[in-house]
Amino acid sequence: MPNLWFVDGEAYDLTEFLPHHPGGARYLAWPGNDVSITFNTYHKNPARNKAVLQKYKVDPGDVKPRKRPFPKSAKFLFAEDFDARIDIKTYNFDPDNKDLFLNECRSRILKPEVQRRIKELDVSFDRAVAGIGAFYLCFSLAWFTLGVPWYISTPVFAALRTALAGAGHYFTHRPQPFFWSCLFDVNYIGASLTLIDGHNVGHHAPTMSRGDPKTGFFGAIVALPRLVRVPAYTVHKLGHFFTGMFIKGVEVHTWADSPIVKFENMRNASGERLIPRIWWSHWLVHLLMVGEFVLAYRCGLLWSWFAQFFLTLWLNTLMVVSSHDFECQVVHDKDTDDWGKFQLMNCLDLTITGNPWVDVFLSAGLSPHRAHHIFPYQRSGWANIYSTDFVRASAEKFGYRWEPPRSLQFSRLPSIFKAYIMGPLAHPLSRRVMYDSFIEEHCDWQPYWHMVKYIVKGFTGIGSL
Repeated sequence: MPNLWFVDGEAYDLTEFLPHHPGGARYLAWPGNDVSITFNTYHKNPARNKAVLQKYKVDPGDVKPRKRPFPKSAKFLFAEDFDARIDIKTYNFDPDNKDLFLNECRSRILKPEVQRRIKELDVSFDRAVAGIGAFYLCFSLAWFTLGVPWYISTPVFAALRTALAGAGHYFTHRPQPFFWSCLFDVNYIGASLTLIDGHNVGHHAPTMSRGDPKTGFFGAIVALPRLVRVPAYTVHKLGHFFTGMFIKGVEVHTWADSPIVKFENMRNASGERLIPRIWWSHWLVHLLMVGEFVLAYRCGLLWSWFAQFFLTLWLNTLMVVSSHDFECQVVHDKDTDDWGKFQLMNCLDLTITGNPWVDVFLSAGLSPHRAHHIFPYQRSGWANIYSTDFVRASAEKFGYRWEPPRSLQFSRLPSIFKAYIMGPLAHPLSRRVMYDSFIEEHCDWQPYWHMVKYIVKGFTGIGSL
């Protein structure tokens, strides 16, 4: 049976096309899936791209899209009865339908003069990232050699790591492999090795549905008694840092359905592997981060290191879901078949300082989130800031509500903290409250057994985020 990908109800055998995919073979890593949403949103002109696909069109016979379109290692994020064919909505992507919000946004953003400006902003963004990286290296050297006080180094490192992780976030939205995508990992939260599957394809396409991995991001945390959530999660992520990410790296490089393994023999016309057999950037960034810890320990900066680890970890953890109303579990316009309108209504722009060009770094790249979701193929946060005005103009034309950016520190973080850190113990997937009182959830032994397993999973890196 050939490898099939499903787009808008048609089946395509893209095996021969993999070496020629401009975005890299990694985006086509999971044959058998319905990739309609990803196809229609990650391309500037899907109609033109679909014309390219026609030579690969086949009769699928009785073959249908996969029910569970993710690797076995990610099954803990989804309910047992999850069925992508039912739980992920079908949208209208007719390129000629002028009543679709996505088409209106595209008509504005694809003008030649707009695209030229976006390319200029992409270059400027990369230069800014290089400057932040250089400052990070200089500050680290000063920290190791001059003994910068912890109350200075902690917020500085948290801001720098958040900014670099935000850059890594946008780098993963570029054609892959892209070495600097590994910067996504420096905030102690991300795993760029699996981000393209879990975030770019897994989150952006089925946003706010049962198929969105972000809906389960805090699942394991809310299943812990409230008094132990912060220390348990912190130890869990320390486990990721020291051993978990390395074991996870071995798993991804060796498990049978990993694209690294599946496509190890496929090469392009130049003889290069379609997907690198070893994802060197993953190993390098995590070895360097552990090396920082070792140096900090030898320099007598252990507690200073832990302070910046703790602040960076929790700031970025709460930020992960700050750009959507996940804690309210309210989905706006869920019946619309206009994917662009759905993204507009269910994504939140953020503000911190009031300067969007700075805030995009301080928010780990999340502040211009509406434009980011409507144009997920754009290469930088600054391109999304510039594009936001075009999205707003389109919303005004259609008469759609345009909500001002929400304050990250005064609105979103307190709301998320209240819901996920102070909220009652709940089932990790359904979020059903499990106990009648604060005392009862702390007196039952089962949540503590869950805590032990959760911490152990951090150190193994398997079955956890």
